[in-house]
Amino acid sequence: MEIIEKVRFEVVIHSWLKDEWFDSAFDIYRKNASLISNPDFSNKIENQKRLKILLHKRFKMYSSILENAEWFKVKLTKINENKIYYCCSSEWVCFSNKTMQPKGAHSNVFPTSKVDISRANKIKEIYNATRDSPHCNGIILVGLNFDSVFTLIEGNHRFTATSYNLRYKENDTVSSEFAYLGLSPEMNSYHYHIGRLNPHL
Repeated sequence: MEIIEKVRFEVVIHSWLKDEWFDSAFDIYRKNASLISNPDFSNKIENQKRLKILLHKRFKMYSSILENAEWFKVKLTKINENKIYYCCSSEWVCFSNKTMQPKGAHSNVFPTSKVDISRANKIKEIYNATRDSPHCNGIILVGLNFDSVFTLIEGNHRFTATSYNLRYKENDTVSSEFAYLGLSPEMNSYHYHIGRLNPHL
């Protein structure tokens, strides 16, 4: 992993919202599109509006632990892949054949979807669209520290597609540009972090 720079939580919120902006859940906020296309992170009111809009869909995933974490822009490599787990949810437990990692989910996507067909088809669509550029940027992960395991809280589908795209490439980068990583010694108390289920990882 290469650390690029430290970033503010507001930057991470913007990235998260931007990646999910296509979702119909945000249709009532389309008039606020400039908050996505032209963000001003020095504007406290703007930052509060972005967080409020994101929470319209992601209220259950929010925690003060995320807000108080140290956030970094990083570049991920294949060597990091075994340290990365899906966000804790019954859907991803089932979809990954209880491994909570992409390699456990591959058989449910390729060659034919077998479990949770809509999720599998979404991953397959991303995979087919990114074969020429098989990396995922802007994914959001959390962990205790740089040496701990990490949990994906945004980008599970993209990371799965990238993992399959790069399955035979040992030293390639997973994020050709960047990912976001939030670190806190309290992260095992965050409901979606893999460490909450298995603190011994």
